Amino acid sequence: MQRLCGLSPTPCHCVFCRLGVPSCSYSYTADLLMLASRTTSSPLPAVDGWSHIQCPMVPELWEECLAIHPDRAYVDFLVQGLHEGFRIGFRHGSVSYHSAASNMQSADVHPDVIKDFLASELSAGRVLGPVDSDTARCVQVNRFGLVPKGHQPGKWRLIVDLSFPKGHSVNDGIEPELCSLHYTSVDEACKRVIARGRGTMLAKFDVEGAFRTVPSTRVTGDCLA
Repeated sequence: MQRLCGLSPTPCHCVFCRLGVPSCSYSYTADLLMLASRTTSSPLPAVDGWSHIQCPMVPELWEECLAIHPDRAYVDFLVQGLHEGFRIGFRHGSVSYHSAASNMQSADVHPDVIKDFLASELSAGRVLGPVDSDTARCVQVNRFGLVPKGHQPGKWRLIVDLSFPKGHSVNDGIEPELCSLHYTSVDEACKRVIARGRGTMLAKFDVEGAFRTVPSTRVTGDCLA
């Protein structure tokens, strides 16, 4: 099942709709809440130091900025996630996950890129490690891969493969129907600009390291090594 990533197409009469926002509620709020509710705690001991992982997003500031947002369920989900870490929907016991024995070939060809990335993440406080052998036996170790960034020579995108090994991966323990979506198209963006009329402006932006700055809850911390 696929849904558009964005706002519900049905407008109402709130301030957001009067400002031209297509709708005041997100079409995937219910799925996010369901995903969080399906997450189960790991039966293994919690990884030491989890509380020391840093997140640059301040929950209180987000709560203040979203004070008049009409989708209160979505706002509560965001603020709670920033406070406690987001639940990824992994159901412990639903799959027998196995750690990867090696990285992808692209990572082996460029080991310095991987080392530099890990050093940068450790310095920023976004990851833990290195861990001792006892802790390593209690977590799912996922393999790394590298993909060159388009039109940026010498720049790489790090891939943490949560779908390997097939049948025993982290993603195999997450319900796909709650996570499947596709992003809106350029055609859809053009239609909305035309509908708003002359003088409408369209902006596109990218948040650097967006996924790496989103905190995850410690109850599924064993899945993300």
